[in-house]
Amino acid sequence: MSFIHSLDRAYLDFFRKYPAIALVGLVSFLGEFAFGIVLVMLPLHLVAAFGDQTMVASLRIATVRLITYSVAVFAVTEMALQAPMGHLSDRVGRRSVAMLGIVLSSCAPCTMYFAQAPLLFVIVRVMDGIGSAGLWSSIIALASDLTESRDRATSMSVVNTSRMLGLALGPSTGLCVAHLTGSNRSPFAVSFFLFCVVLIVCALLLPRQSKRGPTDPDASRSKRMETGGLLAWAREAAVTLRQTPALGVMLVTYVALQFGVTLPAPIIPVYAKEFLGFSEREMSLAFLIPAVTVAVISLPLARLADQYGKLRAIKLSLTICTVGMLLVPQFRSLFPVMACIGILAVAYAWGIPSWLGLTSVMVPADRQGLTMGMMNAARGVGFCLGPIVGGEAWVRGGPTAPYYASGLLFAGCLVAILLLLKSPEPGV
Repeated sequence: MSFIHSLDRAYLDFFRKYPAIALVGLVSFLGEFAFGIVLVMLPLHLVAAFGDQTMVASLRIATVRLITYSVAVFAVTEMALQAPMGHLSDRVGRRSVAMLGIVLSSCAPCTMYFAQAPLLFVIVRVMDGIGSAGLWSSIIALASDLTESRDRATSMSVVNTSRMLGLALGPSTGLCVAHLTGSNRSPFAVSFFLFCVVLIVCALLLPRQSKRGPTDPDASRSKRMETGGLLAWAREAAVTLRQTPALGVMLVTYVALQFGVTLPAPIIPVYAKEFLGFSEREMSLAFLIPAVTVAVISLPLARLADQYGKLRAIKLSLTICTVGMLLVPQFRSLFPVMACIGILAVAYAWGIPSWLGLTSVMVPADRQGLTMGMMNAARGVGFCLGPIVGGEAWVRGGPTAPYYASGLLFAGCLVAILLLLKSPEPGV
């Protein structure tokens, strides 16, 4: 009962103090929900529309390439534009850029529902990537704007957990709608509807002006950057990194951290089924129980990081991730593997909000959007590299190699943080 009471207090006290963060969490949940539907349904729709098994082999290969290109252009566009869109939100406001991102991303499922030409799918995925960059860079910066530095990890946890829940529900909802309607296009209509709901929530409920950020007097300096052209964000980023060397350490280690997370990620289902011999039921348990656990305790853990220090939380999280990842290959039965995955999930869910929260207190209020965009871009680099290297590690070193490589990367991140980073303010 005391644990449940502490959970209630962790949630209620925070949202009572920052009610607008609940709306930021709602936008994050619904936005990732809509993106999740497109994520799983686009490949299925492309195969059904352009990759019929009766077609000649060359056309089926072209369909596979269409799928990979549509995924790749989204990822590259989103990664490349995170920092510029974040910088734009510093100049014109978080809500405006978030709404622009939602409008652009909503064009993707709408076009996919009606499109007949394969090239259209690639083009709208570029728009989708621009929209995603605008939405997430501004929303994460808004979560930072609305809270004090001592509560920053908790606000980042709200965004992170909301996105995780949306991404978990999106694919399953899309598949369910496709099954019920008998059409792979129907889920795109649901995704478009969700984007419309998110747009309405942003327009009517999100704060027009945050307590900090672009509306501060210091923001006049950012306004002056408007005359600097399209690369003003790059010059601003260079100035920020020069003035805050610790931010460079955070960016590089964040790339390595996300690289380590995604090294074994794509081959986990294959590893569990082929190497460990798990059934589909055992595999679902191995992922479902840790996911539910993370969703329940992530906010209290973030409150703990805010109270006892974000940098301490990062160090402990990296230590747990290192040990947990190196332990995964040592077990062959369900419950020990599930325990390792659960520990890793909890440590990751604890460390990432602490990481973003610590980053947010390193930079001035009028650079939050740019900085969070840079962190999102770093995350994208790690996510792009990890699966490729993880697959090669499996081929060259065997099924357990990606886990050992990931554990060593986590250890390297921990050493770098211990040697190069100090907390920017007491208690952080």
